Amino acid sequence: MSRRDKENVILEAADKLVGKILTPWADRIFENNHDAMRTCRIGNGNVVPIINPDADVEVVEPNVNGNLRESRHHVNLNARTCTCTNWIFNGIACCHALKAWDEYHTRLNDIPLNEYGRRMREWAVDSKPWFLAAKFIEAAEVLKTERIKLPADANIEEDDKCFPPPCLAKLRHGRNEQEVAAAPQGRPRRRRINGVVRRLI
Repeated sequence: MSRRDKENVILEAADKLVGKILTPWADRIFENNHDAMRTCRIGNGNVVPIINPDADVEVVEPNVNGNLRESRHHVNLNARTCTCTNWIFNGIACCHALKAWDEYHTRLNDIPLNEYGRRMREWAVDSKPWFLAAKFIEAAEVLKTERIKLPADANIEEDDKCFPPPCLAKLRHGRNEQEVAAAPQGRPRRRRINGVVRRLI
């Protein structure tokens, strides 16, 4: 794939991200975790304890394989850690962290409903630019305005008359001034020998 083809792929991807919050990969991870969050619980399911964002909170996840045993993980919202380690591995909040964040802000009621989804997604990726669609689009706009037209995109016609005459510096190769003056003017002729281009003068 040529450089121009790669640039076109980036610009096409940016067009598809208009109106979105996360890049496709980050959004796919977030949606999977968000779906799994719905089955998680904090506390005994009836009474949700008050969540301190600076302290660990236990999040219980049912076993999806049908096993009666449940998985218990400890989340620290401000430290951005979870004992499941998926958060550290992906750089995107796991289902346990999303559950803790959702319960914490639902109790506080501090985020308008029309901004809740956006705020959750931005928090889930810690506003890292490589996960945000807006940053990708911004970078694509810079590429669009600053991209350089490659010579291969234009019709190029060579004119040997545009090349200067051979330089008299060739005298150091053992030629005298008369031989250099008598040499063909314009672009030096070349011949390919065994895959190597060699000058004939």
